[in-house]
Order: sequence, then C-alpha cells, then structure tokens
Amino acid sequence: MKCPKCFSKIDNDADICPICGAAIHRRKHTLVRAAVAAVSWLVVIAVLGVGAYKLYFWIDTYRFDKQYTRGAYAPTVTETTMDDGRAGHSITFYGNDGDRIFFDELGKAIVFSGNVAQLEIPDSYWFTANVEETESADVSIASTIIYENGDKRRLPAIEFTVMAPESPLELISPKQDDLSVNTSIYPLEVQVVPGSTVTVNGKDVTDIVDRSGLLSVNVNVFPVGDNTYTIIVKTPNHREARRDILIYRAEMEIAVEVDSNTPTESSTNIVTISGKCDPGALISVDTDYVENSITQNESTGSFSFIAKLDIIGDNVIRFRATSPGKADSVISLTINYLPTLDEYSRKAWAMDYESLSRLFEQWVGRIFLCEGEVVDVVYEGDTQYVIMDVGTGEDRQLVVLENLSSIGTPSRGKAYSAYADVDGRYMYDGHYYPKLKARYMDIKTER
Repeated sequence: MKCPKCFSKIDNDADICPICGAAIHRRKHTLVRAAVAAVSWLVVIAVLGVGAYKLYFWIDTYRFDKQYTRGAYAPTVTETTMDDGRAGHSITFYGNDGDRIFFDELGKAIVFSGNVAQLEIPDSYWFTANVEETESADVSIASTIIYENGDKRRLPAIEFTVMAPESPLELISPKQDDLSVNTSIYPLEVQVVPGSTVTVNGKDVTDIVDRSGLLSVNVNVFPVGDNTYTIIVKTPNHREARRDILIYRAEMEIAVEVDSNTPTESSTNIVTISGKCDPGALISVDTDYVENSITQNESTGSFSFIAKLDIIGDNVIRFRATSPGKADSVISLTINYLPTLDEYSRKAWAMDYESLSRLFEQWVGRIFLCEGEVVDVVYEGDTQYVIMDVGTGEDRQLVVLENLSSIGTPSRGKAYSAYADVDGRYMYDGHYYPKLKARYMDIKTER
C-alpha cells in the first residue's frame, strides 16, 4: 500500500505514514471493496437466476414435447382414402375445444372439437410430376398450437413416410377382370379422379369422362374368344394405374354384331335394337318384342327390331341368327329400364304397411310411396340398404329400401320420401321386413 500524500510504501494496516506523518483514511477503499463484492454477488445471483430460468424452461419444454410425442396428446397418423378415392394420411390431434393448430406448409388451421382435431392430406401432395421416378417421400410437418387465450406454442414435428400413390381406378362394370358373355357389346364403367387422363386400348377417352370422374362407354365384344381391354389412368402427381379386362365371347359360325350405340339404359319401355349379321341369315327374337317390328336386309345383313322392357330394372333381350347348316348364333343384351320420376310416381300406391307385410310376394313390382325417418343404413358388399320407419304412430313400421337412387347415403335421423317397387323381404336385426327397390329418393319436405 502507498501513502496518498508522499506515495511512500507503507504497511497495509498503518494508520499514519512513517515518512511524512500523514493520516491514512481507509473508508474509500473499504467502500470500493464492498462495492466490488456487492457487484460480484449480483453477478453470481444473475447467473444463477438465468440458469434456473433456462433449467425451468428446459424442463417445461421437455415435458411439453414428451406429451406431444409419446404422451396423452401425441398425434396419431393413419392411412386413409379420401372422398374422391385418392390415397392419403389422416392426422388426429388431441387437445381442448377452442384451441387450434396451424400448419406452416399447408397455410391452414384446424380447430379442436370434441377434444380432437383431424387433418387429412392426400399423399399426392408430397409428390411432383416425376412421381414415376420416386418410390417414397419422407414427410415432416411443422405446426403451432394456438390456445383460446391467444398464446402460441410450437409443436414437435410430425414425421412419417409416404409411398408414391397409384392413380385411383375403380372398376364398376364388369365387376371382375375376367368374364364370359354372349353379347356383342358390353357396358364398360370406370371411376377415376376428375382431371385424370384415361385411355382404353390405347385410345384417349378422357373427353367422355364426366365431371364426377365416371367413364361409361360401350365396347365391342367380338366372337373370337378372348377380348382384352387395357385401361390406363394417369392422375396428376400419381403413378400410372393399369387394369386389364378379359371378356370371353365364343366364336360363332354366323357373325352377328349389334350397333355400338345400342343403349344399356332406357326411360321408356321399348327400345330399338339394330345391327348386322352374315347376309342370308335370318333374325328371330326369343324375348318380348313389338310384333312385326323385325326388319332385315338379306343382301347386306343389316337388321333391327323393337324390344319390350317388361320390368323395371334389368331386362334381358335375347335374339338369334339362323342359317341352314350352321349353328345358331345367340345374342343377349341387358338393358336397365327406369321410368322418369313423373311416370314412376304416378303409379305409386299409398303405404299400406299391414297388407304389404303379408302380400309382399304377390306385390313384387308394385310401386309405393315410402315416407319416414331413416333409422339405419347397412351394407352387403356394394349394396346399400336404408332402414326406414314409415309408421305414423308410436309403433315402428320398418321397411328396407335397396338404395338405387342418386342421393348417395341418407342421413340417420332425417326424414325422406322414396318411390320404390316391392322386391320381397329382408332380415334386419333378427326380423323380416318388406324389401323394396328405391329408384327415387329425396329429403322429405313439409306439405
């Protein structure tokens, strides 16, 4: 230590300088040391505070992430099929009603309802036009939970692998890939995603695919044995899908071909059938037809006749070509007869449930107006049955309606009106009930 007056070196605990006799005042140095000590403690406390703060939030983040990765709020990811038939993935989140989750990549949010929030994403979203060269995609979805009070918190990323999707292709008619027929034309029906490119045996038929993605076209089936029809579908951002249909038609000694514009559906109960056969062969009709309607040009082989459609629904029309010394060539066609709503409804009877329950066999084909609440919808394969209560009192009066209408799937608990023809009976919930085919159905309106 040095004297503050003469700057001579003195003992640290000296009160008077032995050289100049000046008094040594220690208060300032004591204050300095105290201040330094205080600052040091404050630094230590601050460092500990920051550490404790970081530790708290580290523990809180760990617990939060654990809850959303393997705890009670961990989202579930499952494969799903979108409404339009595309493959996709469904992500289900768990939380509190009123909160919502925002997705960065998608630029959209979903809201919790019933403590769950669900997001469906088509698999094609993760692929581009060169999907044919890609086997799969590793997906990572970032999201933020936004609480009802406005607070936000980042959620752990959701990661999963998506295989490159194949273009959806549902074969409606025929229902199987391999069948035998004796018809010269066959109705080919295929369901695809709207916007897909479709070819049949190399011919682009995209322009006749309707807005819902339904392709309906008659194809020629030649009497040569196997007829192969190759359907190729390409949906954007999907792999190409291919389906080979084999329709067998036995070879015939007498060639017979029905015109390709012959309808497979009709709203009238008569339809003209025309075509061509070997010149000299005679055409006769085995099923019901308009008398004296057969016309034939023996030199060219062209022919026509007017067939009668006796039942509502599918009618089989069968005719044959005969020629001396050759086996008959028999042709069968199926045409679906559905009268217009105006004509069909004019023939409808008012509901007589008691008689219908007893006389369903005698009344097959009779049309009834069925009105009531839908209590259930059941399926047998692709066939949908609507269970309707047509009673007006407290007792249930159930009928089973095979839904052939354009309404899709009726909602349980809602009232509908249906025009339907009797088709027998059906067991539901351990009891038999009258069964009808509902050709027209709509939501019931108050009169």
